[in-house]
Amino acid sequence: MSTAGEARSKRRVSHAEAADILATRDPVLAGLIAAGGPIRISRRIASHFAALVEAIVYQQLAGAAARAIHGRLVAALHYSVEPEALLARRRALRRRRRQRAHPLVQAARCGTGPRR
Repeated sequence: MSTAGEARSKRRVSHAEAADILATRDPVLAGLIAAGGPIRISRRIASHFAALVEAIVYQQLAGAAARAIHGRLVAALHYSVEPEALLARRRALRRRRRQRAHPLVQAARCGTGPRR
């Protein structure tokens, strides 16, 4: 039988609730949480594959340049960052990033990499 504590620990909570729980348990964290304000975490990537493609694009670039390149890539893929779409539009990436993305696409196509 599970205890009430185990059941409570398995319940999913929001980021704000988690911050509140941590703040009640640790006074140092409470001060940091109060000073930093509310947690702002958003899930902006539709799939694991899309997140890995974004990471490849962002490698070795400053934020603004990477955002611009990634935005153009996603637009060229008609906002569907999937292995087949990336292969069909492989010229949307420069050679070095295309070389880094190719193994990811191949793994996704054969079932060993992320599809979603």
